[in-house]
Formats: sequence, structure tokens, C-alpha cells
Amino acid sequence: MYEDIGTLIGKGFDTWKSNLNLAVPSAMTYAAIMLLITAIAGFPLYITKLGLQALVILVGIFAMFIVYSFFTAGTVGMAKVATYGYKATLKDMWVSGRRHYLSLFFVHLVIGLAIISGFIIIFISCNILDLIPGSISSILLSIALAAYVILTALIMVFIILASVVFSIVPLSVVVDGRRAVNSIGAAMQFFLSNKKDVFLIWLVIIAIWIAIWLVSLPFSVSYIGNAIWWAVETVVYVVVVQPLSMVWFTRLYMSRTGKMSETELLEGKEGNVLLR
Repeated sequence: MYEDIGTLIGKGFDTWKSNLNLAVPSAMTYAAIMLLITAIAGFPLYITKLGLQALVILVGIFAMFIVYSFFTAGTVGMAKVATYGYKATLKDMWVSGRRHYLSLFFVHLVIGLAIISGFIIIFISCNILDLIPGSISSILLSIALAAYVILTALIMVFIILASVVFSIVPLSVVVDGRRAVNSIGAAMQFFLSNKKDVFLIWLVIIAIWIAIWLVSLPFSVSYIGNAIWWAVETVVYVVVVQPLSMVWFTRLYMSRTGKMSETELLEGKEGNVLLR
């Protein structure tokens, strides 16, 4: 069942309101990653060898990837169940997380390395420009600067596109049950076929962030107010923005890939979406 973007956003919001427990995996992700960061930051006090410190940091990063992958898969699994009209439960989170976390882990690793590689290339390019001797002709310098600007622009576009595709890959893995390698290609194909709708949802999410930022301005004048608002902003992201955006993207993916037409949706007596 194809839905226009306005209907999709409205129904997605209703789905989120009926399943506020969608915030649980997001909250657990945030708490687990904060604990891991705190633990990693404290290890240098007990480990003095640089090699062991590097190993601890590497293990910690891998652990964060696994935690993020598990709960992301869990969130999509809950969003899928909720989109079909059922009440999403924490059991759905655990089942989906266990089933798909490994595929998502490898996908996140590949995309993360690709994005990091882009930043490394930009960093190296900056240092190469610094090594250009001052005696070089203005024409060659202009060519070098133009090449640097073009390369940087292309890499930034790649990073943005990779980030957008990154948000679709979990849907391909969980909703379609694809493996890591296949999910990246499927996510790219989905984006190319539905880039307008994907960007519209991103614009709505960005608009929410801008609204939150505007509300925060009066609180930023004092240290205490800024600290309080930072805590409020974190809660809003964990409880509202992250799960709501996941519901929107899940509904978009299911609508555009024909998953919504697998069953007819009816309106129940109390306004809840039911499955026939």
C-alpha cells in the first residue's frame, strides 16, 4: 500500500504515540555506550602500556558497534511490528536484535571505515597543500587549490550520501532479512528510487532539531541553564526524535517496497490500526 509522504508522517507519528516503549532500545543504547566510554576513559589510570591502552580502546569501539547494532536492529524490529498495527513489545526487540545484530555490525563497520577514510583523505590533502613551496607559480597553486576543493567537495558528498544510506541499511537487514553485503546494495537502490521522500523525512527531522535549538537559546545564557537544557535535549532525542525517525523510515521502506500491501489495514473501533 503506497502512502504519500504527508500520510506516512502522520500515521508514523500515531504509531509512535501508541508505542512509546520504542524509546527503550534507544535509551539502552545511550546508557550502554556512556558506560563503555566511561570505562575506556578510566583504563589509562590502571594500564600504563600504550599497546594495552590501544587494545582496550579498540575492544571498546568494537563493543560500542555491537551494542549499537543490536539495539538498532531491535528498534527496527519493534517499528516493523508497530507499523503492521500490533503492539510492539520488548520481546520483539530482543528477537530482532539477536537475529540481525551481526549483519548490522559488519555493515556499520564497513560504512564507518569508509567515512573515516574520507576524513583521512581530506586531512592528508590539507597537509599536502602545506608542503607546497612558496616559490611555486600562481597557476600551479591555483590548480592545486581547485583540485583540493573539488576533492573535498566530492568526499563530503560521499560522506553525506553514506550517512543517508547508513540510515536505510538497518531497514534492509531487518525488514527484508538481507545479509550484510546485500543490504548495502539494496539500501543504495532504495535511496536512488526514493531519494525525494528520504530527503523530505530528513528535512522534517532537521526541522525538529532546529525547533529544539531555538527553544534552547534562552537557556544558553547561563551555565546551569545550559547544563539543564543539555539533559532535556538528550532525553528528547532518546525518547522522541530517534524512535520517531526510525518509525518514519521503517514505514517509508515498508510502503515503498510493497511490505504494506502484504495485508490489508483496517481501522478498529477504537481507532487502532488492526491487521485483517
